[in-house]
Amino acid sequence: FMSKRFLFIVDPLESLNVATDTSLALMEEACARGVETFACQIKDIFLNKGELNFMAAPVNLTRGYKIPPHYLKALSPYSASSFN
Repeated sequence: FMSKRFLFIVDPLESLNVATDTSLALMEEACARGVETFACQIKDIFLNKGELNFMAAPVNLTRGYKIPPHYLKALSPYSASSFN
């Protein structure tokens, strides 16, 4: 059994507007529901041997956040099959 793991492809995290960016609201809800939540940018998408991959890292948003999230670890490669 694989736990839920979502990937959000977004603009640079520090540029996201906490008042208007719906991606942040979706990330917040995913985190609140215990979903492992990751983020990356469009530039972090690549193919490796014909397989879709992402340079991504986990993020966490708590209820009532006031600032955009930050990556909890360095970006690492993940295959598309890592997310559901």
